[in-house]
Amino acid sequence: MGQPDIWPFQVTFLAADLVKASFPEGDDRLGLLALIESSVENDALGIGAHISPEGVQIAYRSAVLSAVKPG
Repeated sequence: MGQPDIWPFQVTFLAADLVKASFPEGDDRLGLLALIESSVENDALGIGAHISPEGVQIAYRSAVLSAVKPG
């Protein structure tokens, strides 16, 4: 198979929305949101946390790889 083409992209959304749909241990949604918000300064969680006018946003990084099989 040939070398794949790579198309990186991010899916960005509000941390508060992620927390609402999460199942943190002990149902500690406030603690989870605080953890994400505290990572904004140095992106300690590696999730691209940053402040936007809407609130703290995070980004899941992903990529699409595409290659052609010879023959």
